[in-house]
Amino acid sequence: MKTKMNFIVQASDVDNSLQIRLPNFENCIIQASDDGVNKVGLSTKYLRTKYNASWVLLRLTFKLDVLPKYREEFTIETWAENNELMMTKRNYRFYIVKNGVEQTIGEGSSVWTIIDIDKRQRSKEPFCDDAWEKAITAEPVSLQTIKVKELFNDNPIVKNCMVEYSDIDLNNHFNSCKYLQYMLNTCDTLTTLSPIYVDIKYSHELMRGEKFSVFAANKEDTICYKIMSDSGVQSCSAVISRKMTK
Repeated sequence: MKTKMNFIVQASDVDNSLQIRLPNFENCIIQASDDGVNKVGLSTKYLRTKYNASWVLLRLTFKLDVLPKYREEFTIETWAENNELMMTKRNYRFYIVKNGVEQTIGEGSSVWTIIDIDKRQRSKEPFCDDAWEKAITAEPVSLQTIKVKELFNDNPIVKNCMVEYSDIDLNNHFNSCKYLQYMLNTCDTLTTLSPIYVDIKYSHELMRGEKFSVFAANKEDTICYKIMSDSGVQSCSAVISRKMTK
């Protein structure tokens, strides 16, 4: 089942280029995803009530030919492609809306899982729910992964941080969009350029009060990031690039 959600870029969403900030755009993607699962009966509220579980984002990849600007209307179309190994692949298509007409500006894909809120581990039970029968639309989106050389040995930028109150979400851990926000606060040299490609991998949750470091390495038209907890565990990594993939 495909769903669409419309947005208008607000003043609080943009930077000084009048283009939407990447963390704000990611937040719109997450809102559209939540709306999609809600419409097929698999909302976070439902999962919490029936299974004491919740959705968690594991990976997000998207490309945009242009970044939506202040007061522009855009639409995110989304659908779940499949369910495998307690993970759901969810795809996206992005549109700018001008005079009521949608113009495609990009596409994306993501991987989600469901965790038991108390145990903090993947929960298999919700994936057996009957609601999945109407949730799947087997239409793939093909996004190649940009392979970049390891840059972090070449004097990366390092910023030390701590998870604060405003960083925590309804799952009681570091909000997915906050990772990208802290990364861009460390190095933002590509964020006002189009086209743009973003690939974020979430590997280990951070909790309130936990200290972490952001590492950023910039080479030509690509920035690599990683976030490491003070205990030495990699929590997240990302690539932002002007290279576009098919």
